[in-house]
Amino acid sequence: MILAIDTSTARLGIAVYDGSEVLAESCWTSPNRHTVSLAPAVDDMLKNLEIEKNKLKAVAVALGPGSFTSLRVGLSFAKGISLGLGIPVIGIPTLDITADQQPIADKPLCAFLQAGRGKLAVSFYKANNGHWNSDGKVEVYTAETLSEFITVPTILSGEFDAQMRSVFSSNENIQM
Repeated sequence: MILAIDTSTARLGIAVYDGSEVLAESCWTSPNRHTVSLAPAVDDMLKNLEIEKNKLKAVAVALGPGSFTSLRVGLSFAKGISLGLGIPVIGIPTLDITADQQPIADKPLCAFLQAGRGKLAVSFYKANNGHWNSDGKVEVYTAETLSEFITVPTILSGEFDAQMRSVFSSNENIQM
C-alpha cells in the first residue's frame, strides 16, 4: 500500500494505492488549513478502507514547486509517517504529477501551477516511450509571457483561472 500526498497548492490531495489500483482518493480546497486537515483526512481514509497504518509500504509526496508552507506540511507529514513506520518516502515533482494527468500526445505539454504574485511555475514535457518527460527546468512566467513564449502547438495542463483562460485563448497554438 502506498499513501500519496500532494500539498503543493491550495488544493490538497491524498490517495491510497495498492499496487494495482487506486483504492481511494480525495481532493479539496484547503487554503491556509493544510496543517489542520491533512492528518484527519488521511486517518479517515485509512479507517474507511479498513487499512491499518502498518500496512503502508511507502509514502509518495509532491516535492514542489508550490507554496513553501503547504509543501512543508506535506513533506513533514510524510517524513513523520516514514520514520514512525520505517517505510520509504518517494518524492515526486509536482509538475510531473500535473503532466502525467494528460494523455500522451505528439505535441509538447506545458505543465504549470500558480506561484503567487501573478506568476506561474512552468515546466515543458515531451512524450517518450508512453510517458511525459520533463526538460528538467522549472521556469517562472506570467500568463502573458508564457502565452507569447509558446509558438508551436502545445497542450497546457494546470490550475487555470478566468484571466488565464482569456490570455491563453488568444494564442492559437495553445490547447487547454
